[in-house]
Amino acid sequence: MSEEKGGSATVVENGNGGGGESSVKEEGALKAKIDGLTAAYNDIQDRLYEIDKSWKNNLVVYGIPAESAEEDPAVTEEKVRDVLHKKLHISREIAMSRINRVWHGPDFRGHKPIQLCIVNYRDKEEILRKAR
Repeated sequence: MSEEKGGSATVVENGNGGGGESSVKEEGALKAKIDGLTAAYNDIQDRLYEIDKSWKNNLVVYGIPAESAEEDPAVTEEKVRDVLHKKLHISREIAMSRINRVWHGPDFRGHKPIQLCIVNYRDKEEILRKAR
């Protein structure tokens, strides 16, 4: 880019030599990149929302003994449902999307905790209300 000052007027010359086609192509490429980044950003926002939503429905249950170090998740689920029915007197089925025993970290009264992901937030509130 070069500037020439001639009297009172300033002349600015663009260094592309009048190649309007290349600037149109560059503009199109930049627009495509921006569209791609916008789509990626929206996708990440959606995923973060889902993660935040699922954390809201998590519960940790302490004090349920494990049969072995490699307890089957179906057995763990049955133990949790048994506690919900017998100890908390919840007679209906609570929908749970994920149940797993947390093997890392400290024991609580000699047993590893169990993490639940309850499908409906109202079910989680009911469990917490009856557990007190």
